[in-house]
Amino acid sequence: MMLMKFCKYCSSMMKLEGKRFMCACGHEESAEKITLEQNSSPRKEVKILESDINPLAVDNHLCSKCGFGKAQLVSKGIFVSDEDEMTEYVCGKCGHHDPEDGLKS
Repeated sequence: MMLMKFCKYCSSMMKLEGKRFMCACGHEESAEKITLEQNSSPRKEVKILESDINPLAVDNHLCSKCGFGKAQLVSKGIFVSDEDEMTEYVCGKCGHHDPEDGLKS
């Protein structure tokens, strides 16, 4: 277990040096009598998605492979400074990649 103490004046973490806690603000406290407190947040229940559908597939796009109607729009960035950004749709069901047509200049 790691021992930590926080300064009652500036709330900084204090450093244990010998039998004294030292703070950067100059405050010192004795480490002779130590009270242990444990603060922990209650655990939250984690929900497991039991679905083969990608939860990030929120854009309307018809997959050219399986016909599913939702896809995730993914940016692949700009490869050369004078080119447009490369984006593609990833099917929420089968994972097939379709290029995003976008605006052509």
